[in-house]
Amino acid sequence: MQPTTLTAVHVADDPLAWQRAGFTVAAGVVHLGGLAVVLGAEGEAGVTGWSLDPVTDHVDGLPVLPPPASGDDLLAGQPAHANTATVLDHLVIGTPAPDRTTAALEGLGWSVSRSAAHPTLDRAMRFLVVPTPDGRTVLEVMAPSAPRPDDRPARFWGLAVTVADLDAAVALLGPDHIGRAKDAVQPGRRIATVRGERLGISVPLALMSPRP
Repeated sequence: MQPTTLTAVHVADDPLAWQRAGFTVAAGVVHLGGLAVVLGAEGEAGVTGWSLDPVTDHVDGLPVLPPPASGDDLLAGQPAHANTATVLDHLVIGTPAPDRTTAALEGLGWSVSRSAAHPTLDRAMRFLVVPTPDGRTVLEVMAPSAPRPDDRPARFWGLAVTVADLDAAVALLGPDHIGRAKDAVQPGRRIATVRGERLGISVPLALMSPRP
């Protein structure tokens, strides 16, 4: 079975908010390694859906939305971002029923690469490597360490973006708009959390140094 490809993530934010965070926005889209972050999507806040090729139905309650009209052009080249962003590193979803959600994701041809406990929260994490047009993104499934029966669907939570130069990105945004860079959970990497509420960004967003 050919694994499903993640082609876009849809976020209910004003494009100007992402421009203030150092991203280049073209026609309401942030291009990250061939994957599109579609801004201004309908919804109250945060990630409102994703585009999956060839899937069109929801996945464990996670909405699947049409890709942007310019989808065929995503591989033609990527504009440079002032914050040195390169790819979507990982997409975080939360679920009250990790086995159910994982089974739905495995139905897309994806598989769990590793599991871990969250370093500070009472949460367990499962990681799946997801094909994207120009490479791969990690999907992080986060659930209670001891889940109870719960019929609620999974939901999108946050994004992490790889940048070529994390120190330059932190300097660009400044302390009012991003936290200090610190060691990430992943060995050999660092991370800084964007203060999205001050920029008008509704989704939890972090910037990360490249993979070693």
